[in-house]
Amino acid sequence: MGSADPPGFGNKQEKRKSTKKRGGQPGHSAKTVRTCGQLLKVESAMWLFVTTVGVEPTNNAAERAIRPAVIW
Repeated sequence: MGSADPPGFGNKQEKRKSTKKRGGQPGHSAKTVRTCGQLLKVESAMWLFVTTVGVEPTNNAAERAIRPAVIW
C-alpha cells in the first residue's frame, strides 16, 4: 500500500497535534487533559485512512458483516 498524503495534510496534522498538546497541559479541566492525552496516543491510527491507499475511512464493511448475527 502506498502513501496518499493530500497537499497540506502534514501542516494541518501538526496544528491539530499542537492543539491537543496544549489542551493536555495544566490549566485545563481534568476531562480535557485526559481526552487530549488519549487522542495523542492514537493520533497516527486516526488518520491512517488519509495517508494509506486502500484503508477505508469507515467501518461499514465490518458492521455489515456482523449485522445478521446482531439482528438474529
